[in-house]
Formats: sequence, structure tokens, C-alpha cells
Amino acid sequence: MLLEKSKSEKVQIAVETPRNWTFYYLSLYVLIHHD
Repeated sequence: MLLEKSKSEKVQIAVETPRNWTFYYLSLYVLIHHD
């Protein structure tokens, strides 16, 4: 049960992280190219 929880958490991190990086780079791009 503990192993399954750990696995699902790792999967969630693997899903969430690229989304956060995409948002970060998009924000950075807008900030740089704004003016």
C-alpha cells in the first residue's frame, strides 16, 4: 500500500512538473517580449 502511494505520488509529480515549467517559460517569454 505504501509503495502504491509512493508510485502514484511520483506519477503526479511527473505530470505536474512539465505543466509548471511550461507556465514558467510562457510567463518568462511574455515578460521578456513585453516591451
